[in-house]
Amino acid sequence: MQSIRKYYRTYNESHEGTPGLFYCEVTDGMITRMINSFEHELWWATPSAHNNEQYDFTTRPEFPEAGIENLKRDAALTELSLAEFEDLWRRATREA
Repeated sequence: MQSIRKYYRTYNESHEGTPGLFYCEVTDGMITRMINSFEHELWWATPSAHNNEQYDFTTRPEFPEAGIENLKRDAALTELSLAEFEDLWRRATREA
C-alpha cells in the first residue's frame, strides 16, 4: 500500500511570541518534515536532523485526521501542494 502524504500550513508563534507560520509534511498521519517561519527566517526539522535547536522536531508527531476539515473550513489550516511544500523545503534547507 502506498503512503498518503499531505502538506499543511497554519499560524504559529515563536518561543518569544513572534507571529509566524508552521508548515508540515504528514505521511500516514505522522509529521515527517516541518518548517517554522518567523520574520523571513526558516527553521526546518525532521526526526533525525534540524537547523536550530530551539525548533527541533516535534515530540508529538501524530497528526490526527479528526478535526482537519473543521480547521480548514475555519481557515486555521491550509492544505498545500507538493510543489509548494518542496519549494519552501529547498529554500529552508539551502539557508541552513
